[in-house]
Amino acid sequence: MLTDYYASGPAALAWRERGELLPLEDALAAVRSDPNPTPDAAIALVTLTIERTRQILHQLDRDEYEALTVARSLPKPVSWAELGAAVGLSALHQQYARQQLFVTRSYRRAP
Repeated sequence: MLTDYYASGPAALAWRERGELLPLEDALAAVRSDPNPTPDAAIALVTLTIERTRQILHQLDRDEYEALTVARSLPKPVSWAELGAAVGLSALHQQYARQQLFVTRSYRRAP
């Protein structure tokens, strides 16, 4: 919806010829500069930003899980207390356990 309405120039051509979506940053700038954005445009923008946030958080969870796994898999594993103190989280072990469930389920669902 946003690409169809706001894309211009090369972005519009890319949309028509290859179905390429307007990058989120461009869509955000277009809606913000529109003096009268429609409610549909605002809803589409919120939907896109929330989806991007979810994707980023999902990747960060995986990255954090992998980093903690490395620290705990060393020949002399870094203790949970030491890791928690380093990042200011006393419940880091519980967070890791939650991530382990999340990441394991995600890997199983991945094609």
